[in-house]
Amino acid sequence: MVGDVDKSAATGMAVLYFVVFVSFLDTHAQMPILASYSSELGATPFVIGLIVGIYSFTSIIGNGVSGIIMDRSGWRLPLVAGLFFASVSLFGYAVAADSTALLAVRAVHGVAGGLLIPATLMAISSICDPEQLRGRMARYGVVIGTAAFLGPMFAGMFASAEGFRSTYLVLATLMMVCFVIVLFSLRLIPCEKKVQERASTPLSFTPFLIISFLAAFATMGATGTLVSHVPVHGSSIGLDSAMVGMAFGSFALMAILTQMIWPRLIAKKVAPINGCITGIVFMAMALMMVPFTSSSLTLILCMALFGTGFGTVFPNMLMLVHSGESSSRGRMMAMFFVFYSLGVAIVPPVAGYLYQYQGVFPTFTSMAFCVVIVPSILLISRRYQN
Repeated sequence: MVGDVDKSAATGMAVLYFVVFVSFLDTHAQMPILASYSSELGATPFVIGLIVGIYSFTSIIGNGVSGIIMDRSGWRLPLVAGLFFASVSLFGYAVAADSTALLAVRAVHGVAGGLLIPATLMAISSICDPEQLRGRMARYGVVIGTAAFLGPMFAGMFASAEGFRSTYLVLATLMMVCFVIVLFSLRLIPCEKKVQERASTPLSFTPFLIISFLAAFATMGATGTLVSHVPVHGSSIGLDSAMVGMAFGSFALMAILTQMIWPRLIAKKVAPINGCITGIVFMAMALMMVPFTSSSLTLILCMALFGTGFGTVFPNMLMLVHSGESSSRGRMMAMFFVFYSLGVAIVPPVAGYLYQYQGVFPTFTSMAFCVVIVPSILLISRRYQN
């Protein structure tokens, strides 16, 4: 009997990791194709930035709703609802008639993602013991990295062969399959160890939490800028969607390798705050180098450096976000993903605007945000230590 329970729990955890994989495959697969698809539908550089950023802006709504629900009744409802609406919105991408319709569909998709993504993190972290947290967060990051590796490669190659609309239809079908699997296997997923009414507990913004929020903003602002403008830059130097997909794949591969190595060999020697700073510096260096790439090899190497930075930041900022009170964990994770979303909602449109009207290459703008955030983290850390 005990063996059957353990087997059911293991199956449930496998389903959760599959949900994490599909959820992030959905977003990362769009990296090499969304900007080009938007351009094909008539979007200007500024509108392309809006289309990329609107997902994260509207996901803030989903983040807030998800956090409140999770602190009241757990992660199951936002997880299921997010999967359903993400499936529907992905079908919407495939039938969008122009850039305005694409912008609207992207906004709906953002709300769905805002519900879903915090629920995946809450599900993984709330059903493990404290001593398992570092390993679970590393595995969570590796699954995301795997999705980030496979998604752009698939989308770039498939879009080159079959077109953008067919690519979105495949992604929508996969998301719907994931939704159906979750419906039939939800009972196998372990319940939270403590179910309680937590929504009345006030949020406490510790220095660790604030640093994790800033790191999330910098990381996703930089990533969103690359999604918006690297495909356009790749096209300008003669690369097709498949080659741009390979460049994003190199970013994801290095993110995976870094997240596999960091918890095992480096995490015990380097504090999470220093890990965040190191990763942001690596990303800023890559952002500075992108405009000077002139071939597929140099772009791939540059994106690999960015992936190393991303893989360094990600597990460290997840450890920091778990430093708050468990009684308000749902809202803290939702707030973390609000900043995660704000990075993409703010930085790519600003970068697109400055590029269109001032001629500033987009990655330079994103690098400037990183340059401001690093000393801010250092200042907060120093005040906390003192």
